[in-house]
Amino acid sequence: MERVVKKMADPCDLNLLLFGKTGVGVSATANHLLGVNEFKSEQSLTPVTERCQIHTAEVSNKRVTVVDSPNFSSTTNAKLTAELKKGLSMCPSGVHAILLVFSLGTFTTQDMEVVSFFKQTFGKNAMKHTIIIFTNGDRLQNKTLEEMSSENTELSTLMKECGWRFHVLNNNELSNREQVTELLGKIEKMIAENLNSCYTLLMFETQSNVVLLRLMKPGNLYAVNLLIVVFLGYSNMSNKCLFDVKTFTYGCSGALLAAVAGVLPGVLYTLFPIAGPAGAVVGGTFGAAVGAAVDYLGID
Repeated sequence: MERVVKKMADPCDLNLLLFGKTGVGVSATANHLLGVNEFKSEQSLTPVTERCQIHTAEVSNKRVTVVDSPNFSSTTNAKLTAELKKGLSMCPSGVHAILLVFSLGTFTTQDMEVVSFFKQTFGKNAMKHTIIIFTNGDRLQNKTLEEMSSENTELSTLMKECGWRFHVLNNNELSNREQVTELLGKIEKMIAENLNSCYTLLMFETQSNVVLLRLMKPGNLYAVNLLIVVFLGYSNMSNKCLFDVKTFTYGCSGALLAAVAGVLPGVLYTLFPIAGPAGAVVGGTFGAAVGAAVDYLGID
């Protein structure tokens, strides 16, 4: 994957993107960072933020821009991906840090789903731009975060993949700006390690294409074609009320032609990636038309 580097427009500017599931305090964290209640935040089991929002404020003599994104589980993955794309487009030069927000406590199955979605959507390259934020810092009590993470393999693995970059925030202590100053220091250290590069919209779109092409591999398309063949064969038997091989075969004819129509584009996929999706479209359309004609003519 091509590495895209964007230099910071100004050493005093910071662009941050926040992401997490409903209820962990993503918007509250955004407000805490900026020192203003710009983003709607409240205790709720239903999503509060449904669209990407952006706000800029001066924090510790730096111009900090925060993009607050919709919560995971508040919408479909496709809609969430589209909204995250809009959020990244709000920062043309890219974001210097992605803050992946969790709540201290049990690392649940849904938390793992957040991690899986994040990795698949943002890509492996995003991990070096990511810092994990743990809200509800008061729950630590006498334990260290390292001790808590050692009790959960999945959480420990995630922290390792992020280079053990994490920060604990207590959003109930908004007047404690030392928490924010310390976090900004960690972000600046990460930016220096990344040679001032940003995570960009282009990187996000490239990863989206990788996921799409993975789904459009010939093996997957052939499997879909096989399912269509069987489905049309069964449908034809049901329509004719004749459950025999001949009726099943006639019902499959349209889908078989669809498979043939998709063979060439599927093979060309190895040379031209766009041919895979093209094969699916051409084969599916052609096969559907022939299948409909077979049924219309009443061939049995």
